[in-house]
Amino acid sequence: MKTRDKQLNINCIALGGRILTLSLLLFAIGLGLSRANTVLWSEGFEGYNTESGQTWGGLDKEEVPLGPNTAPNGSGNPWFGPNPAPHNGVISMVMTNPPPTNVVVTPHSGQFMMRGSRNDTDGWFSGFDNDIDHVNIAYRFHGGAPLTANFMADWWFYDVLGSFYYGDLNLGPGCFGDHAGIEYSTLAPTDTDYVNNGFIGTPGENPFGLTGDEYQVTARLAIGAYEVGTGYDEHVYQVQVQNAADGELGNASDEWGTGWFNTTVTRTNGWHHAAITVDGNNMAVLSIDDTVVLTHATGAANGFNVFTTTEIQQTPDSYNQSVYYDDITLSLITGPKIVGTSVSSTTNLVINATDGLVGWTYVVLMSTNVTQSLSQWQPISTNLLSATRPFAIVATNAVSAANSKRFFALQGAIQQ
Repeated sequence: MKTRDKQLNINCIALGGRILTLSLLLFAIGLGLSRANTVLWSEGFEGYNTESGQTWGGLDKEEVPLGPNTAPNGSGNPWFGPNPAPHNGVISMVMTNPPPTNVVVTPHSGQFMMRGSRNDTDGWFSGFDNDIDHVNIAYRFHGGAPLTANFMADWWFYDVLGSFYYGDLNLGPGCFGDHAGIEYSTLAPTDTDYVNNGFIGTPGENPFGLTGDEYQVTARLAIGAYEVGTGYDEHVYQVQVQNAADGELGNASDEWGTGWFNTTVTRTNGWHHAAITVDGNNMAVLSIDDTVVLTHATGAANGFNVFTTTEIQQTPDSYNQSVYYDDITLSLITGPKIVGTSVSSTTNLVINATDGLVGWTYVVLMSTNVTQSLSQWQPISTNLLSATRPFAIVATNAVSAANSKRFFALQGAIQQ
């Protein structure tokens, strides 16, 4: 019977659901895996307290003297940072920045967001404050074990300065050097939030000359802005893969180490979406606003155990503005989900799937023997996603009335 003479019967079940088309069997396999749909941690800064009579409040759990969000080490508020006197980061409601920007920043969602601790008017542009905040993601959300593969960390950050100059180079975009990301700290404990009074390490030398906080981070993936001297482009954002030999920027003596890259994403005022995905082969995709800015081996032999934000970091210029953060999510990545199939032009199989990730490649594999090793299945169609969204792959000439015994698998992995 010819395929055009009969309505095809399609059924979907289970993960990657088995799809029966005549004698065609289609199922999805998350090799390299695909979409973050198991959320380990979601942070919108809505559950914290402000200072009495204020629209802001210190975030650190070990704040000295006691702050509005202090908590025992190992429970409650997960945020901590080095030298929390009086603050590192703070939570904030709507904030109007002082001149010259006069920018009104509204949280990305809800009533609260996070920023650097400067709350006096002059302090916003009188020099850097070097705020650092950590969450021990391994201890808090992964049973004490570092995350080594198949996960995603994403967040939103607000750039007040953008790429606009205010008539004075010291008031321009080069005064913004804040970034966030995931790290492996050799000092991060597995059974509580922090040790060493919150100093769990930075990749380079501490700018204050403090001991115990240098070279304790052996791997780091970060997104934001970082002014490191020669080669830095203040008109675009930067990303980091610590110790990457092909990194354009950074020195071992810099506080945040080597492996920095200029991106092609122009800095603009407003909220921006940062995302890092890591697959089962230790490859990472770093993206800003659904644009892939770097695909690179992580260099992380031990995985990642800490999420770190920085605020009001040091730059060579005099006007140092804080970033704002909101809506941070840490998720495990599972296999792609097939939501439907159809046949076009009598021989082409169209596979509709959800939860595709920008920068990941999805491949349709075919075999006439379902017991055959997947390494021997034939790749017949490929789709490299340019956005995080539902997607479709057309497998050309996959349907054949002459050979109905065909099996298909949908595979997802990072494009190298």
